[in-house]
Amino acid sequence: MQNFKRLSIFMLSGFLAASAIAACTPAGNNSTDPSVRNPEHELIGRTGKITYPGFQAEVQYINDSTIHWKTVDTKGTVAEETEHIAYKKLDDHLFFLNWMEESGLTVSQVINTKDLEVTAYLTYKDATVPSGRKTEYLHGKFEYINNH
Repeated sequence: MQNFKRLSIFMLSGFLAASAIAACTPAGNNSTDPSVRNPEHELIGRTGKITYPGFQAEVQYINDSTIHWKTVDTKGTVAEETEHIAYKKLDDHLFFLNWMEESGLTVSQVINTKDLEVTAYLTYKDATVPSGRKTEYLHGKFEYINNH
């Protein structure tokens, strides 16, 4: 359950950060066309590290439908999974990712590869709330681990 919550938080942070960044992008910005390719800011085929409060995630963006993540928390607990994702390039440096894990954790993440920020919104099972699901918002820092 703890790994599920950590992963959920991870994805939620990415989604929220990207949404916030997209909302703050000036209308006159020339990089609003998602078809514009800036190799410096691409995700696919690269590996990134996302640092959230309490844990870090190393994520391989294998293709536009698959990622592999590995998290390590402050106690050294490791979790790792390969996920099928929904992927949308919002801008030349903004990316939206979403996936649902086997545990039911849903992660929605926005990654800003220009400002190196991630916002994630997580939902997960929680019997202590009336709806049976709880939500969480995370904000983290993004960095590339490799450049290929």
